Amino acid sequence: MNKTKSLFHEEVSFTLLLSSLLLFFLIVLVFACSRGEFLEEHEFKIIQEEGIPTAVTTGSPKYSKEIFLYEKLLTLKPNPQKAGSYLVFPDRFTMDDKGNFYVVDERDIAVKVFDPAGIYLRKFGREGEGPGDFMLIDLVGLEGDIITLVDVMMDRFTRYRTDGTFIDVMRAPPSIGSVPEALYKLQEGKQLLIELLTEEKNSRRWYSQRATFLTSGLSTLITIVTEPVKGVIIIRLARERFAAAIPFAPCPSMKYLKGSGIFSTSGKDGLVNQYNMDGELERRIRVELDQQPVTKDEKAGLLGRLNEQFEKAKNPRQKDHYKAVSENYEFPEWKGFSRGMEIDDAGFIWLEVPEVDPDVGRYRGPLYRILSPEGEYLGTSRWPGVKGTLVRGHLLAFVRDPDTDELTATVFKIRPAVSGLSYQ
Repeated sequence: MNKTKSLFHEEVSFTLLLSSLLLFFLIVLVFACSRGEFLEEHEFKIIQEEGIPTAVTTGSPKYSKEIFLYEKLLTLKPNPQKAGSYLVFPDRFTMDDKGNFYVVDERDIAVKVFDPAGIYLRKFGREGEGPGDFMLIDLVGLEGDIITLVDVMMDRFTRYRTDGTFIDVMRAPPSIGSVPEALYKLQEGKQLLIELLTEEKNSRRWYSQRATFLTSGLSTLITIVTEPVKGVIIIRLARERFAAAIPFAPCPSMKYLKGSGIFSTSGKDGLVNQYNMDGELERRIRVELDQQPVTKDEKAGLLGRLNEQFEKAKNPRQKDHYKAVSENYEFPEWKGFSRGMEIDDAGFIWLEVPEVDPDVGRYRGPLYRILSPEGEYLGTSRWPGVKGTLVRGHLLAFVRDPDTDELTATVFKIRPAVSGLSYQ
């Protein structure tokens, strides 16, 4: 009997030991898998530089995999019974508190409104030079039931109510001296005007951005200007209204985030400056990564694209332009850090990577480096579609149909793809 009990206890002990070992290895495995999302060489710290708090990330990003998932919610649908309901070339969008979508159609020169289910409701705005008209339309933002739009060809801002009622037009002050890009209303009647400044010499275009604080009477209070960066013009449209820089050239950018101030970057490196409402430098965010060289394949792909455009050109002027650019092209040795910047409502900073498809020399994107509100470099995320806009934790991405080459506006909900990351 005692021998039987002894054997029983030995079996139980062995079973418990085996179970403990299995549990231990399981914990180690789970921990190892969870750590697999992280990169060991990542380091983040906040230091003081010249009295300015500076968030610094060195080495790799915190997460080794893409950090966001995009859950498809709906596609904005036209109404065949209503003229003008189709999205011809959608550019930017915003949402109101009821979940309605307001999409700027750059080609149709109008704002098109869709309900929370994505069904077309109405549109407002049209091509022209009168009150409420646009030659070129872009979205500034939505506050309450007032939507503000900008016309960068006529240097003016136009306001509508969300039901399509025209309110007023405001011209940019002559002292500004360049085309406005965005206007934000701040506290105490103060306004912020953000502009893209360009200067062209010998087929080279210098880009910088300027933020100007204005009083309610549009007199200048404070001006902040980014460092100019050089891009090379490679494509002109027939009307020469736009020019495209090389795909891997840096592009300066400025954004305003309510409650946080102005964020600016030259695009040349991983430095983002944050200014307060008095125009004072309040914080720096710096990502220290090795510069990426422009490869031979990328150069060859871009020259091949230029030659292709030369062959397709229909008039002598276009042919002369592409030929001159191809023969006199000066490639930079290093890629820029970012082509632009977005800041979402949660305070995350999205720096667009100048990623190039070497086979065709064309921008591949949109791939973004994501910085947390504290300034830590978290990782990367690629948007679905060819372009898009961030609003309230949602992405409206414009997905190109491979068969028709048309853009379809699709709304995605952004969700974290890695453990320990909170995104609201």
